[in-house]
Amino acid sequence: MSTHLRRLDIVVTRTDDQPQSSYIDEVGLSDHSLVQWSLPMRKSTMLTYLTSERRIWKDFDLPGFRSQLLNSAICTSDLSNTDPDVDDMAAQYNGVITSILDGLIPVTKTTCRVRQSDPWYDNNCRSVKRVARKLE
Repeated sequence: MSTHLRRLDIVVTRTDDQPQSSYIDEVGLSDHSLVQWSLPMRKSTMLTYLTSERRIWKDFDLPGFRSQLLNSAICTSDLSNTDPDVDDMAAQYNGVITSILDGLIPVTKTTCRVRQSDPWYDNNCRSVKRVARKLE
């Protein structure tokens, strides 16, 4: 950070991170000065890890899924002579879909370190970043 002579820029910190010392260094090559300060930076010693389960959907094989679904009990069972229970049908549907997906794209466990976000990085910043990545 540099500043014009006789004018000091503002150093913004958190309340608990007040600058311990600061000084202005006259570099002599221009009418700007170098402003330096030190902060009591504390690195958190407690690391947090989060384990989640997910499927790698980019590996999803739609034609294979359709083929297996058409050959499953959901599409081949004749229910005309029975009075099926809605709960049983929902359980069968969930079981068949889960079984097919487990064969095509199994669930994998991923462990990531959770990092505290900067206070200024809010939902607006996050959405703008997401749009920018899509445009890239």
